[in-house]
Amino acid sequence: TMKLESLQNSEYLVMATDSAGNNETKAFESEYVFTLDSLNYYELVAYTTNEDCKVLGSGTYVENSDIEIEAVPSEAYHFVQWNDFVNDNPRTVHLTQDTTIMAQFAINQYEVTLAVQDSLLGTVSGAGIYEHDQIVNVVADENKGYVFLYWLESDSIASTEVEYSFNIKCDRNLTAVFGPADAHYTMLKKGWNW
Repeated sequence: TMKLESLQNSEYLVMATDSAGNNETKAFESEYVFTLDSLNYYELVAYTTNEDCKVLGSGTYVENSDIEIEAVPSEAYHFVQWNDFVNDNPRTVHLTQDTTIMAQFAINQYEVTLAVQDSLLGTVSGAGIYEHDQIVNVVADENKGYVFLYWLESDSIASTEVEYSFNIKCDRNLTAVFGPADAHYTMLKKGWNW
């Protein structure tokens, strides 16, 4: 802020205070009467209560500044909105007063989809919606006369375990593959050559 005071004999005293609270005073003479516009500074506090995420842009700025703030989620979360219901991220805040804005985040959720290559050979369980890094257990149950071979995902074998456990970090689409319970499929299941 700046303050102009009139002294004796047309002398003027200018007092200036910056955003850090430092003061500087200068006196000078003038034959003219003039005014100085006041520079107002305001605090912008952009924050989140989520310890895993962060928000950029907080600080002290001159009145009428346009300040960009950004909500930055961690791997496990995604940005939802600001507490004033604005969804833009990043966004620009026009500063006319002390302002506090909170970013809201939500944990990521993923879907596990299960299928059976031939539903006559067995069943599966464990499909559903899970939160980021949650442990998922999927189970394959073969029908009589058949044996579980492997879990297939995107044309690749994801696991040969009947009970397959993993920490989820994305959507998963698994297909259980079964075969007849004869010597050939038993050897394949156990990784034997014949």
